[in-house]
Amino acid sequence: MSLLRPLLVVLALALPFAPPAHAGAGELREVARELGLSADQLTKVTQIVYQSKSARITAKAALERARLDLRHALAAEPMDEKAIRKAVADLNTATAGLVENRVNEVIELRRVLTPDQYGRLAEIWGDRREEAEDEDDDE
Repeated sequence: MSLLRPLLVVLALALPFAPPAHAGAGELREVARELGLSADQLTKVTQIVYQSKSARITAKAALERARLDLRHALAAEPMDEKAIRKAVADLNTATAGLVENRVNEVIELRRVLTPDQYGRLAEIWGDRREEAEDEDDDE
């Protein structure tokens, strides 16, 4: 699991600067107005977010499958150490795919936005992520 810890650190660092997972088209238009995005920037940002979400669906499914496979390997009798180690490696690979997706999204957004727009975007999405977490805590 040595690979997992550094990947989680990268993900934790990238998340405040990436769009919240629930950001939809209406929210993107609202944020675009707040940032003063041009029509071209909005088109590019919308495409980046869509492609990232689409890839994230696949990556999350791979991660869930890897978790299932690891639980299955750990429960198997007799114990198969080789299968367990392969399942751990697969889990690390799936986790890396999810992290890479989020980091790539940030890189692509930074290519489209000015430094000021990106800084403001990070603030907005950070605030909205906190609000969503607060709502989840209330439930």
